[in-house]
Amino acid sequence: MGELKQKLATMSPEKRLYTLETLPTHFGEAGQFQRLYRLLTDYDFIEAKLDALDVHALIQDYEFVENAETLRLIQGALRLSAHVLDKDKTQLAGQLIGRLLSFKIPEIHELLAQASSMKKTWLRPLTPSLIPPGERLIRTLIGHTGKVTAIAVTPDGKQLVSGSNDNSLKIWDLETGKEKFSFIGHSDEITAVAITPDGNQIISSSRDGTVKVWSLKNRKNLLTIDSHQNSVNDITLTPDGKEIISGSSDKSIRIWNLETGEEMLIWKGRPAGSFTLTLPAKIRSELVNAVAVADTPYGLQVIAGSLEKDNNGKTWTIIGLNRANRKKTLSLTGHQDVITAIVPVSSGRQIISASSDKNIKIWSEPNTNFDILSKTKNFTLKGHKDSVNDVAVTSDGKLAISASSDKTIKIWNLLTRKEQLTITGHIDSINTIAVTPDGRQVISGSSDKTIKVWSLKTEKEQSTIDKQGIPNHPNYLFEPKSLSNFLIPVIFFVAFIIVSVNYPLFTEFIFNTITTGIVVFIALKLEFIVVLITLIGFTKNIANIFNLIIDIFELNSKSKATINKNHQRYVSCLSDQTIKLSNVTDQEKTLSCNGHNDSVIAMAFTADGSKVISASSDKTIKVWNIETMEEVLTLQNYRTSITALATTPNSNQVILGADDGTIEVKQNNTERFFKLKSQYWYFSKIIELSISLFSIPFIVWIIFWARHHFLISILGILLMVATLSLYYCNKIKISESLLQSQKINCLVMMQDGAKIIVASKDKTIKVWDIINCQQLFTFKGHTDEVNSLSLTPDGKHIVSGSKDKNIKVWNLEKRKELFTLTGHQDSVNSVAITKDGKRLISASSDKTIKVWNLEKRKEVFTLTSHGDSVNSIVAIPNSNRVISASSDNTLKLWDLSQKEVIANFTGESGINCCAIAPDGLTIVAAGASGRVHFLRLENSRGFDSECRG
Repeated sequence: MGELKQKLATMSPEKRLYTLETLPTHFGEAGQFQRLYRLLTDYDFIEAKLDALDVHALIQDYEFVENAETLRLIQGALRLSAHVLDKDKTQLAGQLIGRLLSFKIPEIHELLAQASSMKKTWLRPLTPSLIPPGERLIRTLIGHTGKVTAIAVTPDGKQLVSGSNDNSLKIWDLETGKEKFSFIGHSDEITAVAITPDGNQIISSSRDGTVKVWSLKNRKNLLTIDSHQNSVNDITLTPDGKEIISGSSDKSIRIWNLETGEEMLIWKGRPAGSFTLTLPAKIRSELVNAVAVADTPYGLQVIAGSLEKDNNGKTWTIIGLNRANRKKTLSLTGHQDVITAIVPVSSGRQIISASSDKNIKIWSEPNTNFDILSKTKNFTLKGHKDSVNDVAVTSDGKLAISASSDKTIKIWNLLTRKEQLTITGHIDSINTIAVTPDGRQVISGSSDKTIKVWSLKTEKEQSTIDKQGIPNHPNYLFEPKSLSNFLIPVIFFVAFIIVSVNYPLFTEFIFNTITTGIVVFIALKLEFIVVLITLIGFTKNIANIFNLIIDIFELNSKSKATINKNHQRYVSCLSDQTIKLSNVTDQEKTLSCNGHNDSVIAMAFTADGSKVISASSDKTIKVWNIETMEEVLTLQNYRTSITALATTPNSNQVILGADDGTIEVKQNNTERFFKLKSQYWYFSKIIELSISLFSIPFIVWIIFWARHHFLISILGILLMVATLSLYYCNKIKISESLLQSQKINCLVMMQDGAKIIVASKDKTIKVWDIINCQQLFTFKGHTDEVNSLSLTPDGKHIVSGSKDKNIKVWNLEKRKELFTLTGHQDSVNSVAITKDGKRLISASSDKTIKVWNLEKRKEVFTLTSHGDSVNSIVAIPNSNRVISASSDNTLKLWDLSQKEVIANFTGESGINCCAIAPDGLTIVAAGASGRVHFLRLENSRGFDSECRG
């Protein structure tokens, strides 16, 4: 026990609380910064104050000392962990170690050594697998039970308002990260929020068709507007904050008086009401999805993203409407899908729009007076791989920030028209984005139910932007041409005029010669291009055919392997890329754990416990050394994602199950590599091969006719493209549906090492002989995909958990179903059997864990503590304890005899899978973010030789 801890233990509760609350303030105000520094790096003080008060009071103590790197890092780690410590203060040590272990600072090492000396049972991180302080993420806000769909920051930058499909509005203190209160009133998803310029009122819109006005000060609903006949998709306020503008799926844009709720104007595509949009009769609006307002020198302009319909079909259009004369002033087309957000810049002289077509467009209107319909120039920012759901612009107009369903935030420099930075961290679609008024922070809301606060600019980035500057003229997105660009053509033109005047015959001869040459060249060039295009297409098609043949007949099964240089002497990679898992005795520790680039789906220890293997949606497999906790080998460039894996009892083989239904067996003793494939896999590949062969006659025909009949060759290309597009479309649909139904969800190796049991999406369980490469038999009985398998210790029975909410027990010798266990209310994701074979533990998407008596065939009890789907359950060897992994970001250690949680670890994202080494103490877990957590079970007492009851 440290000196401070001893002193605090002798104090009365009142004096102890007073000391913890005021001591840092006294040191700071007295200028005793050395004493304050020692206090704030003492784990005993940090733990005691957190226990007595809360993490936000603790974070505030670090504000007394400036320019202290160590204190800044500790404060940053506490801030990043605040959402975890608010719910579970016992995770302080694990959070600090997971975030600070990589820093080579003596005071931090001493702090973490103090934290590691705890006497209670806990899960100690062995690597810095949590986001460290100093990176872009500042804090995470957790409170919504559904996806976050809308956010807005108050004008003073101190509070945040968020809306969700849980139908609630939440108000947060941005300085502390604490949720202050909630507004409940909408009956459907909240689509947008806006805040008045004085920061006193919040306006929200919803899919329930209403617009509500809330008092931020009095915390009550002031007004409800329900005139819309369908979902209200977006709202905005006029600059003076007196009027609300709403856009709806009922095809209208409406303007309301904020104080009274009176409808002042309504625009519709067709004549309706007393105020109508003056559009040609053939044009009408089908849907208004985004609205904005620009206060221009030519009056207030309402700008909307609308689905317009005319005689030529439907087109997503940005329209401008004059508030004063109610006329349409602008019509911009170019987006190919839903317009999700619109932001006017520079008093409406530029408009930035985001769309589900994955693009952001910058519309420049240098000469518009907003009096007539006009065609503007636009520049497209490309980079997102999925729908762009929202866009925001910093107050200085220098940067645009976009949020996308590809889980990324991108920062764009509006001067250079280039992507400046990509921010990752969310594990699901990012739906909404906001920038603080000072332009220092970006706030994002995601379908992963979290809100994250990010640092927008480092000092270096800010300096670069400031030096470049942003021109004030309205057309600044289009770079001015240099003088040399104009000077050279002018010189040639003047020279041509002089020669033409003095030598007319010579000029005519030169002109005719050049003209004839250009015509001949273009003709030959076009014909050559036709031949070139068809040759390229032919070559690619032949390559595709060869790839399919190679895939079907396994002529080449190589995958690219990357070996960590520090472990080249421990891992050998054969010519066929099989893995040799040799023993490692290196004692050198490293403080890094890179993880995968996408969600980790499966992992397993080798039988000797020296290695763990993980498989990810990024189509890589990684092998990790448990002693050093380093990645020693990466197998990449798999054509499909590996969705399940297992290792043999002798650790010589790795069995991989893929999302296309294939099973790969890698082994090192015979240097063999082969695949087990179902008939559906072959059928889908034959479809692809037949389509590729079908296109060859077209290509040959085009190459032949291109030499003689140019126009016929062009028609041939068009015919081939149309025909193959149709066939390829059908091929993709048929092939994908077949392969998806065969996805491997789980693999279990039988004790003899010669057979594997496979659970797949096709609702079946198959037993394969991997020695003779043949399927032995199939279990059928589940009515939905089978997610998990567990083999009884005697190897005679297999237990399966399914998406149909049931658990089934099968007899492997008699090849039949024995009985079914029912009780879960949602998909059964994982099953595990205790070592004595008497009890079964199941984990489900209904957020529960159930313990079953296999002899009596009934449920014993249910464990409830997780806040989201429980994805994995693993029994700890020789104990009455289990580990569960959940989408609520937590890993929990349960004592089955006490029916309670005895230790927690919280990661950055949902945890999909976990595995326990044979020693029962080393745990590896990973999840949606791709991060791999190495943990050790500390001070675990009460292990029984077998499970009781």
